[in-house]
Amino acid sequence: MPTDARRAEVASLRDEGLPIWRIAELVGLSKCTLYVHYAAALGSRSNAFLRFASAEELARHPRPVRGRPRHQPTIATSAMVRNLAAQGASLTSISAAIGVTVPTLKRHYARELRAMKSARPGGAQSKENDYVE
Repeated sequence: MPTDARRAEVASLRDEGLPIWRIAELVGLSKCTLYVHYAAALGSRSNAFLRFASAEELARHPRPVRGRPRHQPTIATSAMVRNLAAQGASLTSISAAIGVTVPTLKRHYARELRAMKSARPGGAQSKENDYVE
């Protein structure tokens, strides 16, 4: 069974930047056993940790947010979208300029894109510049 002294030792070794396999070797455990009993000390929220951890341990080690952060439109990005669309830039180039995908661009900036489409003379645009479907 894990002890507080062993947990402190494992946490100290992890803080030194040692890889998991080396920590397991130094404390005399397999990697699997190390993960099951010392996941909190390792800073891990593995499935084993979720299964064996107490509510207090879960609160001390929140699960890291995964994936890309959700895009939040700003006044600056809205202005950039309006300016690029007014210049006739394609959706691909506009989305690349603000660092989002084309579907995200269409979702968050539909109003800016729709306004620029209606303001453009002639109304005929290529598929690439079809701002709002």
